[in-house]
Formats: sequence, C-alpha cells, structure tokens
Amino acid sequence: MVDKEESGTISFEEVEEALGMSTGSGKKAEEEQRAIEVAAAKKQAEEEQRAIEAAAAKKKAEEEQRAREEAAANMALAKKVAKEKHLSRAAAKKAAEEGEAAAA
Repeated sequence: MVDKEESGTISFEEVEEALGMSTGSGKKAEEEQRAIEVAAAKKQAEEEQRAIEAAAAKKKAEEEQRAREEAAANMALAKKVAKEKHLSRAAAKKAAEEGEAAAA
C-alpha cells in the first residue's frame, strides 16, 4: 500500500476535516435546517388554527347577536299583540255594556 504522504494525495474527508467541514457537520446543518423548517411549519399551522378559531368565535358571536336581536323583536311584537288584544277586549266589553244599557 502506498503512503498518502508519499503519493501527495489526500482524501475528500481529509479536505473537509482540514476546512472544518466534516461530513458530520453537513448532516448537522441539514438536521438544523429541517428543524427550522419544522418549527416554521408548526408556527404557521398554529397561526392558521388561531385564525380559524377566531373566525369561528366571531361567527358564533354574530349568530348570538342576531338571536338576541330576533328575540327582542319577537318580544316587542308579542307585547304589541297583547296590548291590541287587551284594547280589543276592552272595546268589546265597552260596546257590550253600552248595548246592555241601551237595551235597558
């Protein structure tokens, strides 16, 4: 076997090591990049989830507001109808009393 120093050749690993870029650090950089990408994807997913939840909460609040407004309108209508019925009954009673008085 020929000694490397005698032949004047060095391996790729030796070059990387000499430059401080061993194949292990390349893998480490890739793993770090993947970790950054995963963290960014997770953060984006969380933001999207928060946006979905905020939109759902807003929609629910709007529906509840509409329901309150509808209930208030129904209540006002019910009061109006009850008042009209009361007035109608009072008018009918008064007419009956007047009819009885006229007949007597």
